[in-house]
Amino acid sequence: MADVRPIVGISMGDPFGNGPEISVKSLADKTLYDRCKPLIVGDKSSMEYALAVARKVSGIDLKLNIVKEPAEGKYEYGTIDLIDLGIVPAEKIPNTLDDPKGPQPFHIGACELGGWYDIVVVMYHDQGHIPLKVVGFVYNKEEHHWEAVAGINMTLGLPIIRVSVDHGTGFADDG
Repeated sequence: MADVRPIVGISMGDPFGNGPEISVKSLADKTLYDRCKPLIVGDKSSMEYALAVARKVSGIDLKLNIVKEPAEGKYEYGTIDLIDLGIVPAEKIPNTLDDPKGPQPFHIGACELGGWYDIVVVMYHDQGHIPLKVVGFVYNKEEHHWEAVAGINMTLGLPIIRVSVDHGTGFADDG
């Protein structure tokens, strides 16, 4: 009998977002493979990192199968079929698996790439603000002032022009 499960292409999302981790967690559900043939389209390096995090944090043990076209997929539980777009070089993947605080969010790496981007486009406010604020806001505690705060938030798709500066919490201004 022919396999009638549809091949479902799944965008991994932002390689520095939580898309790789969500993809791994979703594909750890064996029942998903009863309904379809999931095929991730994304980045090998970020998926390998997400697999390592899932293994360490949740005990999820899956493997990657890199394919060039959908016909090469195994589409079986335990294996994630991936079309690798080669977005992020392996050496740019943060290795925080043994960090005492635990594995760190991968999206913070977008701000640590040191000049890769002039502009970073994100799908919603916090997706961009979190890494910007973690890495880009530098407060000098001894001199009680900000040394680095730079960023602009522009919302697209509205019938008006909306632009705002990125800002911190204002803890220094509270009474």
